[in-house]
Amino acid sequence: MTYRNLEDIYQNDENNLSIGRELMSSCLSECSHYRRGTAYFSSSSLKTYASFLGGIIKNNIKMEILCSPVIQDQKLREILDNNSTKEKMHEEYLQAAEDILLSAAGFSDDPNNIEYRSKILSYLISKGQLEIKFAIPNGYEDAVKNGFDYESLYHVKNGYFDFPNGDVVAFDGSFNESLSGHLTNRERTNVFRSWHSEDNRRLERTVNDINNDWNEKSSDLDIYPLGEEILLKIKAFAPKNKPFPDIDNPVEVEESSGWGLWNHQKEAIEAFIKKRCGILEMATGTGKTTTSLEIVKRLYESSQIDSVIISTFGNTLLGQWAKEVQEWKKQYSKDSSNRSIGNLYIFKEFDKNSEMSSYLNIIKDSVLIVSRNPKKLKQLLVNRRIDQHKQKILIIHDEVHGFGSKEMVSNLQGSHKNIRYRLGLSATPDRDYDENGTKFITNEIGPIIYQYPIESAIRDGILCEFKYHTIDFQYTKQDKENIKKIYSRKASSEKKGDPWSVERLYRELSNVRKKAENKPSLLNEFLLNNKGLVNSSIFFVQDKEQGVKIATIVGRYTERYTTFFEGTPDKFIDLLDKNKIDAVIACERLNEGVDIKSLKNIFLISTPRAKLVTIQRMGRCLRVDPKNKSKISNVVDFILMDNKINSEHLPADQYRKQWIEELSLVERSNA
Repeated sequence: MTYRNLEDIYQNDENNLSIGRELMSSCLSECSHYRRGTAYFSSSSLKTYASFLGGIIKNNIKMEILCSPVIQDQKLREILDNNSTKEKMHEEYLQAAEDILLSAAGFSDDPNNIEYRSKILSYLISKGQLEIKFAIPNGYEDAVKNGFDYESLYHVKNGYFDFPNGDVVAFDGSFNESLSGHLTNRERTNVFRSWHSEDNRRLERTVNDINNDWNEKSSDLDIYPLGEEILLKIKAFAPKNKPFPDIDNPVEVEESSGWGLWNHQKEAIEAFIKKRCGILEMATGTGKTTTSLEIVKRLYESSQIDSVIISTFGNTLLGQWAKEVQEWKKQYSKDSSNRSIGNLYIFKEFDKNSEMSSYLNIIKDSVLIVSRNPKKLKQLLVNRRIDQHKQKILIIHDEVHGFGSKEMVSNLQGSHKNIRYRLGLSATPDRDYDENGTKFITNEIGPIIYQYPIESAIRDGILCEFKYHTIDFQYTKQDKENIKKIYSRKASSEKKGDPWSVERLYRELSNVRKKAENKPSLLNEFLLNNKGLVNSSIFFVQDKEQGVKIATIVGRYTERYTTFFEGTPDKFIDLLDKNKIDAVIACERLNEGVDIKSLKNIFLISTPRAKLVTIQRMGRCLRVDPKNKSKISNVVDFILMDNKINSEHLPADQYRKQWIEELSLVERSNA
């Protein structure tokens, strides 16, 4: 609805009418300036106009809020603190600006997401597009010493909108700048429109009232801009108990569709139940998580275990495990039996979650999801409570190949031997060029007891077929110069009695190959004839420096892309999965565990020699998409043709090309 069709009165009522939708959304989507006074301001108000926040940002709509310093919203208090000085605002703006339109897109898709909401609000404040001032009635601070009196706070609830053509809309009513004020509370407001002559007197009075307060012309109010002084007052006025109901409605969790098992999963489960210890080597996308949770269910319901420890690394993957376990538990919430999965306690020890001590106090009927930190795992596994329950604990190591690192070997040798049930999960459990790490994994967890490779999964229709495209490249003059420098350093080191190993030489040379100078320009040539492959794609790069160069090329074919490096919110992957963005440029962070069923294409701009990483990256796009049953993916790879320069017996790119080409010929047997 356009603002020109506004009525003179609006209220939230049972007929699905709301102030937020009819008044606020209509005006904010078209205005150039918004100023209002309100008793309470909450970031939840952004939900009302989530669908056009991108337009507010792009069109630089100025918003000004004058409110009381009683801030119930903890996230908002943190944001205000982060923007309390010019220096902080500048830093906050730089951090928020890079992906702000993508955050707006994500918030539009998921308005309950606090991460998006906080980032958008912080950006608007730090940029100066949203200005907040605080009004305190004269003498109120002295009155606070004798007890809070919320009714004596700044309680004005009016405001106005300016439009580019000179129109003005003002309102005066009972609603606050919060989600409940916009939508759910029984609120009412009068509306005054400049193109209706009968409204002009009241419109002028309302505009003057709010302007006088904002410009500090009201003698009964003290007005504070955002700064350190007002932050102290906000903390002082913060209510110990909420003065009004919760702002955000609880998020509804969709019912799970159930956990049907494929034949290979049933075989894997039987193999582990029989052996009790060992590794399931299953291709990415073939249901390792579901398989392991079914193992937990069978062992727990039969009283063979009382407790589960799930360990892997990376907050993205750990968070995905936590979500999967919660949804799995929810399926059994109505089961009243003593050994019901619905009765399990779930504890998390990763990111900002610190619940390991709570898990250790209980252990029985509990699941702990813990980061693969060697010191943290050692602290956990040597605890006497674990020793007391070791015969009834199942420990699961996802992406178990990572468990064989030097830090793990030095800290955790022998730590698992007394735990009765030990399960490892990986698409490729062996560690290339690390026999000691592979042996450690076998000793601690057990041998490989079941295998289900990519080719079997494609034939069975568990993974989709794919096409393989190669882009040949040669070294530039600068690349060759970099290689000469490597050999010079090698020779110099040998003269000093410190010869290089073959592995070190290959590692140094591979860095030149991975970041070859002409890869961006060759990618551009390829995309000129294959523009459609940018849609639903991940570009895997060596580092942020190369990522910026590749992003410049990708940006020529779509504006809907983002980089995904350390610190980028995980929710951007959800946007890719839901086709809200077209492409992501990423490093190692997306190698493992991230489930993106709709992803169609991957570009291997930079690829290590180890087969493990390539298999994991291919697994990102080979998952079957229930919404696209005819899906055929594409793998685009860069192949070095100057192999003699690298002195490799079996050049890494040629070796990779050989086995990927063989996989690309595999067809679904029941197609």
